[in-house]
Amino acid sequence: MLTLLLDETGRGIGRSDATGVPGYTPGPSEVECTPEQYADPLAWMRNANGVLIPAPPLPEPVPAAVSSAQAKIQLMRAEYFEPVKNSVEAIGGEVLIWFTDARTWQRSNPHVLEIGKGLGLSSGEIDALFREAAKIDA
Repeated sequence: MLTLLLDETGRGIGRSDATGVPGYTPGPSEVECTPEQYADPLAWMRNANGVLIPAPPLPEPVPAAVSSAQAKIQLMRAEYFEPVKNSVEAIGGEVLIWFTDARTWQRSNPHVLEIGKGLGLSSGEIDALFREAAKIDA
């Protein structure tokens, strides 16, 4: 019996081949599958009815860091650069030094989180800005 191993959301994360194991019963995190589904477990998920369906694509990973140039260019493209610059200048201190002199912007940096919050951005929106910034050749 071919089975997919599922995560807590029902998305395929692996596979198990119990072919030839007498009396094998899949556990709660497994579901019997076809050879096609077995070949690519990440492409499948279990719906609310327990049926395997094609899974939506996984989001691109969020880069842990981008260069300062990439970050500022992306802020400009998203029309956030001037509000961020004005906010940072008004705050001054460490934030201004970081904004002016940091060579890289870490996604987990408290200043990034503070700036995002000031713009009213969700964590997902900040992630999207980092993904796009990483694509910039700077």
